[in-house]
Amino acid sequence: MKINKQLFSPGIWVGLAFAVVAALSVSGEAQASSSMMPASAEWRSPAETQDLAALFKELRIYLPKSSQAENRDAILNVIRRLEGTGVCHLEGPDHQVRPGMVGLQCLLEEVFVAKRDFFRQGDFEIHTTMPSTPCCKLPSASAKEALLTAFGDEARLVTVDGRSASLDAIAQASNATLHLTYTKAGYAKRSEEQRLAYDQYWAPRVHATELETCEAFSSGLNGATYRLVTRAGSTIYFGIQASQAKDANSKAMTVHLGPTSQPEVKRWLTGIEEGLVQLDRKLFER
Repeated sequence: MKINKQLFSPGIWVGLAFAVVAALSVSGEAQASSSMMPASAEWRSPAETQDLAALFKELRIYLPKSSQAENRDAILNVIRRLEGTGVCHLEGPDHQVRPGMVGLQCLLEEVFVAKRDFFRQGDFEIHTTMPSTPCCKLPSASAKEALLTAFGDEARLVTVDGRSASLDAIAQASNATLHLTYTKAGYAKRSEEQRLAYDQYWAPRVHATELETCEAFSSGLNGATYRLVTRAGSTIYFGIQASQAKDANSKAMTVHLGPTSQPEVKRWLTGIEEGLVQLDRKLFER
């Protein structure tokens, strides 16, 4: 048998060693590059990416003519944060945090009503200790006159008045359901005038669940959750966790907006669903 002596030459083995090192280096760089990719590039499908981008665009376009126009800068700050990871958490005095966070909530409600060609279906659930503040007055009445809130500044008052009008429109929309979940103890805390407005005007227009065994919602559960289905078939969730306007004692608020393929949105939605199940309430169930 003949042996090729070139196979045992030092040059051949040195060359092979360099080739192996180079291959491992390329592999390592590829893995590092993949791990350093922005999260936003990983979790959305093309359809979700397109629909979410379209929604953010519609929010910006509609903002100047919305009821929340005077809170423009605060709302745009929240939108910019949501575009990254789908979550925005703000801490600070209520008068600084509420205009942007609840202002965006109202803006989204208004855009849903205005853009029937974009949204196919919307399920809106408000889960708060007391019946939702905007639903404790007539849409035509002002929150200031109804003594609904603990504040008097215009930036926060317009969030209540604006949402009273937008929720009224949602309650009448053929492609939407509006559900209020609140506690029996919380209902009793509303004034006689507020209960009258809710019972006579809102109760016949919404789906409602009154919880008898729960005194109050935790801060993480107190808020609202919306499920929005686009004409293209994407499902986008919105949620806000905050104190109610009647108390106006928020030191922090959190807003989520995006599909459940986004990890932050999935974790938040799962927490809301599990929290309501513990109170014998299933999210979005009529």
